[in-house]
Amino acid sequence: MSAANTNTSMPAFGSRQAMALLWDKATLEMGTHELRWFAEGARNQVAEDAQRLEAVLTGVACLVLGDADQDGARVGSFQEPEDVANLLHALAGQMGALAGLAEIADDASRRVLELSEAGERPL
Repeated sequence: MSAANTNTSMPAFGSRQAMALLWDKATLEMGTHELRWFAEGARNQVAEDAQRLEAVLTGVACLVLGDADQDGARVGSFQEPEDVANLLHALAGQMGALAGLAEIADDASRRVLELSEAGERPL
């Protein structure tokens, strides 16, 4: 049995879950300055990645729609269910990572506010 399957209290592994676990452990040592860096950086990264993903998906949709030859037969990528499933799983993983970053940004902002209200000095 692998080590990944021995701990039943852990959620299924994914980018989002890994980021959350690492974030919870890392924030114990962070000061206000670092938390602000995460809050702003993660928020900006999510916005930029979501915009890029939107552009890529629009392009892929146009390519798939245009995948027909002169006789009307379907050609090109994403014609088989496995190809579509692989694309959708990849996109789901990317969206999970973006959601994880968004959650980190929210948590970092909350922690900065809590430290500010408690009178904590920036580190």
